[in-house]
Amino acid sequence: EYKLLKKIGEGGMGQVFLAEDTHVGRTVAVKVLPKKLADDRQFLTRFRREAIATGKLNHVNIVCAYTVGEQDGLHYYAMEYCDGAPLDAVLKKVPFIPWDLATGVILQAARGLKHAHEHGIVHRDIKPANIFICRPPGTVGVSPAPESHSPLALFAEGFVAKILDLGLSKDLGNESSSFYTQTGVAMGTPHYISPEQAKGEKQIDGRTDIYSLGATYYHLVTGETPFTGTTGAVVMMKHLTEQLPNPQDVNDEVPDSVVHIIQKMMAKAPEDRYANCKELLEDLELVIDGKEPSSVAIDVGKSSVAIARRRTAGVPPAPAGRALLGTRRHAPVGTGRASPVERRSGREGEQVGGNASADKTLIYAGVGVFVLVLVGVLALAMGGGEKPATRAGSGEREEARTPQTTPTTVPTQPQPIGITSPAPADQTSRTLPKPRGDEWPLHDGKEAIANYAGRLGLPPAQTLDLGGGLTMEFVLVPAGEFEMGSNDGPAEEKPVHKVTIGKPYYIGKYEVTVAQWKAFADATKYQTEAERQNKGWGWKDGKWADHVGLTWRTPGFEQTAEHPVVLVSWNDAQEFCKWASKVAHASGLRGEIRLPTEAQWEYAARGPESRKYPWGAKEDWTLLNHADAAMKSAGIEQRWGSSPANDGHAYTAPAGFYKNAASWCGAFDMAGNVWEWVEDRFDANYYKNSPALDPPGPATGNDRVLRGGCWHTSPVNCRSARRAPQPSWGPVCQ
Repeated sequence: EYKLLKKIGEGGMGQVFLAEDTHVGRTVAVKVLPKKLADDRQFLTRFRREAIATGKLNHVNIVCAYTVGEQDGLHYYAMEYCDGAPLDAVLKKVPFIPWDLATGVILQAARGLKHAHEHGIVHRDIKPANIFICRPPGTVGVSPAPESHSPLALFAEGFVAKILDLGLSKDLGNESSSFYTQTGVAMGTPHYISPEQAKGEKQIDGRTDIYSLGATYYHLVTGETPFTGTTGAVVMMKHLTEQLPNPQDVNDEVPDSVVHIIQKMMAKAPEDRYANCKELLEDLELVIDGKEPSSVAIDVGKSSVAIARRRTAGVPPAPAGRALLGTRRHAPVGTGRASPVERRSGREGEQVGGNASADKTLIYAGVGVFVLVLVGVLALAMGGGEKPATRAGSGEREEARTPQTTPTTVPTQPQPIGITSPAPADQTSRTLPKPRGDEWPLHDGKEAIANYAGRLGLPPAQTLDLGGGLTMEFVLVPAGEFEMGSNDGPAEEKPVHKVTIGKPYYIGKYEVTVAQWKAFADATKYQTEAERQNKGWGWKDGKWADHVGLTWRTPGFEQTAEHPVVLVSWNDAQEFCKWASKVAHASGLRGEIRLPTEAQWEYAARGPESRKYPWGAKEDWTLLNHADAAMKSAGIEQRWGSSPANDGHAYTAPAGFYKNAASWCGAFDMAGNVWEWVEDRFDANYYKNSPALDPPGPATGNDRVLRGGCWHTSPVNCRSARRAPQPSWGPVCQ
């Protein structure tokens, strides 16, 4: 009946061949049970059960069985042939699957399970290996794409997810078909097994498949299994006793709605899960439509997921930030991280399972806009001209690891960024006025900043001469009040709270450019941490990974002197600030150049009106460099979603390219392009107790904070309230 053409797969239950049905000429897949297994009654029974159970079902999301038979002692059955790959094969090639694609897969699998359950069949072994992704109709039989082709290309519009391998299935209407199940004997795969299966309970129903599908969902969106352990027994015990880790602790881009669904699917007690796949499908369809699930959240006493979110807010790439005056001493950074952004699983002493490449949170670093913050200058003025007490620490390196070596030179000569109105020659040496009384007047949100500056005798802008025709521009940010945080974002952005910025300061008008960083590197012979390690995290050769040779000089894509510098750590940024401060002092400019606090950065981006984006509330994706059609056309993959806009920049854009997107104080690129470092440590709960006046940031913490989003993040992650953690020592991303 069938002519075997070639072997296309192999598993514990036999080999699978591409074959031709000689009667009708169609292409089929034929599974053959090896002779040695056919002698084992249990294996033979399971093999036949798979064929019989599949034959009872007829659904687009279940692989269709055609015939079952035996020839020359070989047991086989023929089934539908699908061109594609099982999910476990996809997961080996990517860190994780973007949550929107993963939700589409789970939706289709749930439809297949709904059909099976309605026909009395419980699968009992749902896992990535048993969900096959078929290429869209019309592409079946197309030659496999080359290795460089994206594994996620399988998920092109029209893809079909099909459930495989019903070998462990149970026919609820036929007890004789279930002799293989014995009370006290666990059936299933440990990483995805339901608690009732782990206990070996005989009386199970479709809710056990919902749990395993939830574990699969978790694996898809995070890149790792919910629980890990040295043996299968250890893993199964965790399914029984341990709280499910929050998916957002692994991948902070997983939305609350998906966490809610996974939480409900994986409740320890079956009665706390979705009662059936119909209920599950209703919530999945709501999420796909951009709405919130309608099901009631599980009570904290029964939930296997912490209700209090422990999100660590990441996003991609990290830059160096806008510089500020003044410094702070911080407690030493902890040493518990083995990679740029390690997963926050909260499970000490345990190697997290899943793809190793997923242990990175992509954070593209570029020394963002350095803020010339006149905190120190104003302290001088208010102190009657006395030198303010120096708060040591910001210049100290955190977790310095490797010695300095002489860097190689870059052929590109430094070029100045565009300057529209240079400051007067004597501007930098002028003495700034004292505030009236004990306080600086707060900006009302309406007065032109130039008028505010004039009233106080402050220059509305400052220009720092770096030499060789190269300058850095800074714009004045008045003292004022604003609403910090957002109720529309993740937990670390909450609660919204009023913050007062008590002193004016100056922030960099543009992100720090390649030319400006090169001037620093040439003057000091400084090598970044990525240079000393000779590797950086970024996109190269069709994948995100630590790549040898990725540094700010060679980031893996074309950069001109006017592009923002990338692959710079927080420690690197501190060295730049120290150098820039020395240059400023030599030119007569009073104060210190340093990174801004989070509050100063967000205030410069949002202003007294607390804008959602630097330009306002309008979601205009032509005003920022983000994950758009230009990036996608270059074949770059990422997990955060994209927009249909196309600015022509697949990677970074020149500093200040988006002329109509300046913030209220005149700073550019505070949304998108490259992430920007700030001075603060990261604490997801800091906003709950932060001071209302000039919050300095947490005193302790392992990570620093990034702001502003970057060229490969979705627009929503470029909101002015968005916060992202990143270790200070790098290496950071492109």
